Amino acid sequence: MIYHKIVIKNKDNLSNKTLTSNDLEIVRDGNRIKKDKNIAEFFSFLNYKIDSNPIENFEAYKLNNEQAKYLEKIKYQINSNIQNAITENEKQEIVFILFSGLILMSKVRSVWMYSEMLRQKYETPYNIIDEMTSIRLTHYPDGSEKITPFSQTQIEICKEYNLDVPIECL
Repeated sequence: MIYHKIVIKNKDNLSNKTLTSNDLEIVRDGNRIKKDKNIAEFFSFLNYKIDSNPIENFEAYKLNNEQAKYLEKIKYQINSNIQNAITENEKQEIVFILFSGLILMSKVRSVWMYSEMLRQKYETPYNIIDEMTSIRLTHYPDGSEKITPFSQTQIEICKEYNLDVPIECL
């Protein structure tokens, strides 16, 4: 792929003049780079067999950027927690839990940022997490499960995140 253009600096008197390297300038073709980058992202989505439309792909890509930003912010925390771990398994568990939290928090934050209702009602995305922490799923010895009823506020949050609320929780 060609990502640069050769531009003539001074176009006056071109017919009588032999061009030298001083008359030429190599410039990056930003449009071509951007176009190829977008195509590469599209093919990476196809490669991973993600069945979605371009808008959903864009939302997923924005979420990726959000996660990368959060990862940068918690690198110190990850390193300090790993130093306190005794075994390799504990280190892996800590990283897994932090990474899972990172994914969850970046999704909560990305929806919160674009939802007028959530931003008016909750000062930070952490307040949304706090609101949802009272939900519990209980497993009984006979194999049955029971989930706590949702409050009206929790149902509204689920609607903003396009989550289906179980019928028994309404």
